[in-house]
Amino acid sequence: MKTSGIFLPIHSLPSKHGTGGFEEAKKFITFLATARQECWQTGTIHPTNFEQQFCVTSVFAGNPLYIDFQQLVQDGLIKQKDYDNWCSRSHLDWKYSTLRTSQLVFYAFKTFIRERPTEGYLEFVAKNKYWLDDYCLFNALKAHFTDASWDNWQDEDIRKRTPQALAYYTDLLSDEIELYKFEQFLFFSQWQRLKENLHQKRISLFGTLPFYVAYDSADCWANQKLFMLKDDLTPSVLVDTAGQPVAYNWKNMKQENFSWWQQRLQRANQLFDAFVVENFSHFHSYPIYGKRGRKSADWSVVSLFAGQRAKVVAEDFSVDSKLSRLVLKEKAIYTTTAQQKAFVKGAKRHQLKNHKEKSVAYLSASNTNSVYDWYSSLSKNTQKEVLQLINSATGEKLSWSFIKYLYTTKAEIVMLRMHELANNLSNSCDSIWQYMAQNKDFSAQNAEKLKQLCEDAKK
Repeated sequence: MKTSGIFLPIHSLPSKHGTGGFEEAKKFITFLATARQECWQTGTIHPTNFEQQFCVTSVFAGNPLYIDFQQLVQDGLIKQKDYDNWCSRSHLDWKYSTLRTSQLVFYAFKTFIRERPTEGYLEFVAKNKYWLDDYCLFNALKAHFTDASWDNWQDEDIRKRTPQALAYYTDLLSDEIELYKFEQFLFFSQWQRLKENLHQKRISLFGTLPFYVAYDSADCWANQKLFMLKDDLTPSVLVDTAGQPVAYNWKNMKQENFSWWQQRLQRANQLFDAFVVENFSHFHSYPIYGKRGRKSADWSVVSLFAGQRAKVVAEDFSVDSKLSRLVLKEKAIYTTTAQQKAFVKGAKRHQLKNHKEKSVAYLSASNTNSVYDWYSSLSKNTQKEVLQLINSATGEKLSWSFIKYLYTTKAEIVMLRMHELANNLSNSCDSIWQYMAQNKDFSAQNAEKLKQLCEDAKK
């Protein structure tokens, strides 16, 4: 039976706080339930920095910008007037949201400490010690060294993580470390509530497993042997992809039996019902910045993805079908297709008639334009071919014609991007981080149209 859902990053939820978050998610979940949607793909939930938003700064932590501070008012951790003082944005503003979050988390932390940590907090800290200690110390050190990249910290011993330096700074910055632990406790407590709310409405949670992390990240600093670094700990090899992250040291990863990836998968299974692995082709090979050709990765790590509790989706919107054939051999992994690619020469696997059942069908890839802008860029002859194929009705929005056509796929999952539903974004590779949906996008009319499509597809 076909499953349908909507891709909408959490930060893109309509908000007056600079970025969307768990507070705004409640209205969207109601829309999903009304529209009979069975899954929500949230995009990455991990923290990023302004310079490399496509590269996360921790693969285990949650982005504190998404915390529902109205809930903290109700919990008595912050005052209503403090919350109200930070409600003045109608567009996406990452810097504003960061300032707001740090201020309100600090207020909540002071109240929390006065009332003594709860058993739930202590249990969270103990269960997540394997990543939480390093992540919180890293953030405290970043603040201590005036937000400098970790290779520029003015203490070689802590850059190299000597036991003496780790002990010294853990003691020196103990209050700051506790604050960051509390911040993560808030995030994941609310994440669990969000997940339970979705499950009550029979909606699955689709997450994202980022392939790369930023060089200036807790993961790279805490796991230096797993990355291609020089003797001075700066990157020796960068990857020619969004954000140009530092390359992995696959040899060392394999020697450790890919334990870091195993921890990531364990974490993804805890957080999501399904997750999309970004840049999945880079397990096979990945482009190296400033060099010709592609460097071998290690496909053997893919065997770890078999037998996961959550569904695993290999993100691959390439025209070449080589990777999709490799993925299909890994019977537990889903593939992806994008209808816009179906009109590219040689992209047969993206054509609707060639969709595999164990796949997720999209209208567009994450780094391509919306349907309307894409269609407008085509030649007149191709536009005519497209309209005939999708059987576009007179007077109907082009995006809805495409959506109806996509629902005829034999793929198990149909995933619509919210900006396609609203037909209101030119989704260039860098604008998804500046996209904010509008409340009118969650209209009763849109919900009813999607509901009817779902019911028709299940007949």
